[in-house]
Amino acid sequence: MTVHKVQMRGGLSSFGFQDHLFFVQCINPMEDLRLVLIDRLKSKGIDPALIPAFLKALTSLISSEPWIEPAQATPKMPSLGWDEVAVDCHCLQIAIACLEADTKTKNDIIDKPQSGKRGVGA
Repeated sequence: MTVHKVQMRGGLSSFGFQDHLFFVQCINPMEDLRLVLIDRLKSKGIDPALIPAFLKALTSLISSEPWIEPAQATPKMPSLGWDEVAVDCHCLQIAIACLEADTKTKNDIIDKPQSGKRGVGA
């Protein structure tokens, strides 16, 4: 039995099996974006074992220059140890979206009041 993922839009994924198409609501659309980014990087020839390190370097570059364009990012990657990978527009946009979502999630956790906990002077 073979199942192929055939399409993904936002939080909705579809899977094809034989002559049926199944739709599955994804719990975490940002995880879907990460998977799309990983697939794109694999298709560019990056060894799957090296993708986390590549994403860390790309995240560092995006954090230091939030408005960077792909044409500017690609020449800077060799200084971060990535000589052979061209950063295209889609990879950069997906990486920025993932970074923004992670930042928003972290900020939401920090800003959320802790119910039931009292401070030292309470």
